Amino acid sequence: SSGINAEYGSIGLSSGDIGTIVLVAQITDAIANPSVGVFIEHLNIPIFGKKRGCHLIGSILMTALFPLLWMNCSFCRTDMTQTFYFGIVAAVLNSITPLMFLPHLSMIAVLAKNDKQRLILGGISSFGKQFWGILAYSTMWLLIGTDNSHDNLGELLGEKLKIASYVVSGVGLICTIIFHASVWKVD
Repeated sequence: SSGINAEYGSIGLSSGDIGTIVLVAQITDAIANPSVGVFIEHLNIPIFGKKRGCHLIGSILMTALFPLLWMNCSFCRTDMTQTFYFGIVAAVLNSITPLMFLPHLSMIAVLAKNDKQRLILGGISSFGKQFWGILAYSTMWLLIGTDNSHDNLGELLGEKLKIASYVVSGVGLICTIIFHASVWKVD
């Protein structure tokens, strides 16, 4: 949340506006998880199947849209329009996230031959989620470092967060390609 405060605070949003964006994201997440689960069960994507197909679609959408969360809204002229824009982006991203994670978790049950393998694959999956947070913070640290020479931290952070979002999205896309190349037919 400190990253959210730094980025959105740097473009002039108040703590209340930031709280609204986070609240919209959390409500969307609560609604999207069960809804997307039902949606996935009624869907079949030719060639890839429902689980792998939904994971692939979710990964592609996340790669394309994640950077929007860290870019200034060029057409937003007021705090209200910025809050609305970032709220919509956060809601869309939180609707896409279960499209990736739910099929991924359900594939563990199909891929694992016994409880021990399910436990190991579940641990690897959990590690992967934590890895993205570490990757994002590490990328920011490498980009910003300890340079205190800037008077306008908002402009510096805005540009650096944009670069970090591209790095994280690119690594995510590479991992998705590796995952889908190694797990051909799972449904």
